[in-house]
This record gives sequence, structure tokens and C-alpha cells, in this order.
Amino acid sequence: RVITGSGTANTLEGESTLTYNGSTLIFADTSGDAYIQYGAHSTIANNFVLGAQGDGTFRLFNGTYASGTERLRIFSDGRVSLGGNLSSYTSSNMSSAGDDLVIAPPAGNNGGITIVNSGSNDTGNIFFANGTSETAIGRVQYEHQNNALTFTANSSERLRINSSGDVTVNTGN
Repeated sequence: RVITGSGTANTLEGESTLTYNGSTLIFADTSGDAYIQYGAHSTIANNFVLGAQGDGTFRLFNGTYASGTERLRIFSDGRVSLGGNLSSYTSSNMSSAGDDLVIAPPAGNNGGITIVNSGSNDTGNIFFANGTSETAIGRVQYEHQNNALTFTANSSERLRINSSGDVTVNTGN
């Protein structure tokens, strides 16, 4: 155990408080912000800073807390924002109908999500669930074995685009 500065055997006093209660290391200051910086001090751009804001958010920065680029923010209610442009676009300023996960690439860059499948017979899926009883009632699926894109509604395939670009629509009638 290394303790520097003023404080007791388990507490470091300074601008913030560092306490160990036997199982948990606790960082805090009077504003409620607490951060840990990882990396070489001489190359601040390569550092990562992780911590909590007094507003209940958890954040990850590249660089320093004061001058770095925020890469990840988790809100106290579980919403998540990630990317390189979180100063403008986070879950807190998006439509509540689509703010559970926000991806905000740096300005001037394209954004996207990639679903990677390693097997030629695998499928990539985006599911829409209704509780736990209907976990795939709606689905967008890509079938790698035949290179087809399908759309499912009410648990039935409703539209298929095959590898030739042919479209099949199933109206359920």
C-alpha cells in the first residue's frame, strides 16, 4: 500500500478523497466528479480517462478529462452514447423514441454499425422484442449462406431480397 499526501492509513486527502474500505476503492471530491487516468503522462493524447460525473454519468475520454475527446457516456438510467462527437450528440439530446443507444462519429466521418459473422452459414440479426415472450417478433436478418436480406413482422417473414435483387413480398393473405 502506498499513501502520499495527508490522510490516514486508508484515506488520501487532497483535491479529492481516495478511500479503501477493504473491498472497494472509492474516489470522490466535493463536486461528485471522480476520474482515473491511464497512460504515460508525457503522451497525454494516448491516455484514457475513465470516471463518473456528479450528474450520475459514467464517461471515458481519450486524452485528459479537461481537454480530451469523450468516447463513451453511460447515463444513470442506462442510456449509452459512444463515438467521437459526444459533445454535440448524446442520448440526452436525441428523441426519446430512439435514445437508448446513440453512435456519434467525429464530424466529417461516416457513421455506422457492423455486424460481423465468421461462418458462411451464419446470419446477422437486428431483433425487435415485446418483452420476453416475443423476443423476435420483428427482425431484420441477413443470411450469409444465400446472401439474402429478410424483414420479419409479427413473427413472419414479410419481405425477402435475394442475391439477384429479386424482391418477394409476403402479405400473409
